[in-house]
Amino acid sequence: MRYCADSSFLVRLYDPLRPPAESDAFQQAESLARRFARTLRPGGHDLVLVAAAVAMGAAWFLSFDRNSRQRPLAGVAGLRLWPPLDKEEKDLIRHAARQASR
Repeated sequence: MRYCADSSFLVRLYDPLRPPAESDAFQQAESLARRFARTLRPGGHDLVLVAAAVAMGAAWFLSFDRNSRQRPLAGVAGLRLWPPLDKEEKDLIRHAARQASR
């Protein structure tokens, strides 16, 4: 299983013969920003951390920062979160997903 955590603490388990390219993370950040910036309003740091997790193939995103948009962004990007999302965060993810599909 692959994991990624915030607070500048990244735990990544990946195939060392094929590490992710930096450009993959920045392309992913740009894609996330285009799709979700209007509704979630994530900060640049949040975008880069979530994009790095997605680019390296993480399945889980560990974040204890409930005062940022990092957790909802990770959720809408398809990552599982720990600790689990609260009701407000789940509602925000549903709203962002609906807006992005328009």
